[in-house]
Amino acid sequence: MPPACAAACSIAWALGAALSAAGLYASWTLDLPTGPAIVAAFGAATALVALGFAFKRLSVMWFARIFFMMLALAGLLLAAFPRGDQPWLDALENAAPAVQEVFLTPGERATRRDSAQSIAAASAELARLRALEQDVRWGSKQMDADKQERLRQYLAGRSELLAGDQLVLKTLRAKARERQRYALGMPLLLLGAIGLAVLARKASSAAPRMPFGM
Repeated sequence: MPPACAAACSIAWALGAALSAAGLYASWTLDLPTGPAIVAAFGAATALVALGFAFKRLSVMWFARIFFMMLALAGLLLAAFPRGDQPWLDALENAAPAVQEVFLTPGERATRRDSAQSIAAASAELARLRALEQDVRWGSKQMDADKQERLRQYLAGRSELLAGDQLVLKTLRAKARERQRYALGMPLLLLGAIGLAVLARKASSAAPRMPFGM
């Protein structure tokens, strides 16, 4: 077997093994059917490779156009629909809560931090107690009927408190969004529009001009 072919086969085998392992891991952790999970892993890898080749063919100018278009679109959606879903802003605020807190009053910031701490503590406690409830249900741990009923009622009450804290965070996020629509949405929209206009002007000036009279 030629060295180039052997190297290609080795890479293919290694990639196939890695994708199969990724599909098995996703099936185990997410409780998915094994076969479809592995197929989905190979499909995702194929899509990424296709995107890689597509991006490779794009010029820097196209990348810049896509960037400014996404910037303008994000600003437009935030300015027009501040209470709608803003995944990019949600991800940014989750990574850096100060991005949201800067648009809240001092009292609202304290409420947000208290609610976030309560949610973290309640989520950990609920996870532990639900695991205990599952163990009791499957017989791996023993608990009399009275304690089981008290555990069920406690879980229901704790879940309601958790939902209340989550509603507080949702309300504070809505308030921040109303203020971000002008402080973030409009500048992003303006910056994206200016960037696209500059790129369009450069493209038109770089385009070959037809001789006069032709």
